[in-house]
Amino acid sequence: MKQPHEILIGDNSLLNTLVDEIKIFKDEKWILNISIKFSNFSKKSEYISLVLLFVNVKEYNFYHNQMFEFYNVESFKFFKKGEDYYLSLDPDNKLDSYSEEDMDYVLSSEVKIILDDDAL
Repeated sequence: MKQPHEILIGDNSLLNTLVDEIKIFKDEKWILNISIKFSNFSKKSEYISLVLLFVNVKEYNFYHNQMFEFYNVESFKFFKKGEDYYLSLDPDNKLDSYSEEDMDYVLSSEVKIILDDDAL
């Protein structure tokens, strides 16, 4: 079974999508989760919108300043880092792997795609 970082490529890429919302919450077992809702996928994509649910978040960093529009995905990194999953929506483009210069990122032990009909 393909993982989300293997599915959201090509026509289904997150590139040029919009982030509609970011939710940071603990589930019923008090495990930290982050959900990010994306919309405005390419016309060739299988998706109109979806939510990426990051389960058991180990680290995250999001920053916003009202001088910038919230939130067009102009570049990103999404890959498996050891046993964890890593997404940066404002990456250091000099490296394809993790960089301390990456911004707007999530590191978690699990990630799921939730189609918008099933959104949180």
